Amino acid sequence: PNYFQTYLKYPCIIKYILVHEFSHHVQNLLNQYELHNSLIEQQYYDSIELKAEYIAGYLYKQLYGTLSTQAEFESVLKFINHIDNTDERKQRSVEFEKGYTYFNMLPLSF
Repeated sequence: PNYFQTYLKYPCIIKYILVHEFSHHVQNLLNQYELHNSLIEQQYYDSIELKAEYIAGYLYKQLYGTLSTQAEFESVLKFINHIDNTDERKQRSVEFEKGYTYFNMLPLSF
């Protein structure tokens, strides 16, 4: 709750947080990861987070893309990079952006 309180004045950040966490639910439904004794090796954990960012970017675009401005999108990327400014977080923003732009590459007809 404190985390949300801090960012309530930034609706696009709240949307991102919710979509990212929902992405973990999607991963669980797709059996992309398993928890063994509630412990995950760090490298494995990192790959789960990167995949979640890609899914989150795709979902964010589908849910909010037509409502989001470029400034909102850039603020989400800055937020991801700002969290603790590690290489993993920077890679996460890359994956989010890939997922976000992937929506534009889908064929219009099947």
